[in-house]
Amino acid sequence: MAFTKGRSGNPKGRPKGVKDRRTIYRDLIEPVSDQLIGKAIDMAMDGNEPMLRLILERVLPAKPRDEPIDININSGTQVAKAKQILKLLSNGGIAPTVAKCLMDTLATEVRIIEFENLEKRVKEIEETIKYGIRENEFVSE
Repeated sequence: MAFTKGRSGNPKGRPKGVKDRRTIYRDLIEPVSDQLIGKAIDMAMDGNEPMLRLILERVLPAKPRDEPIDININSGTQVAKAKQILKLLSNGGIAPTVAKCLMDTLATEVRIIEFENLEKRVKEIEETIKYGIRENEFVSE
């Protein structure tokens, strides 16, 4: 069936102007929201554990697991960087999950460098083939 502009694919759907259920409920709750919040707090304070948990989860959400860390491993070779990461891990400077993430990032960086080097070498080979070289003549690097 082809789409026709201005014609509904669901003609028996919700009529125009009818509010969504969530909007209706929100409109009903809005006038008494302060009282409901007060009641929820009272219930939590009286020992209602599920209500206490609900309030704490909404007001004080759990701390995100991944937080930025400030470590300096930007200098040196890739091997030196890996050794720095392992040293930080072994003396408790970073968590094992952080060390794994850093090592994975370092491995990706190594692959990028390898790719750049290969790309450079291929271009040099293509230029050599394109322009040709005479016998016994070497390409200097």
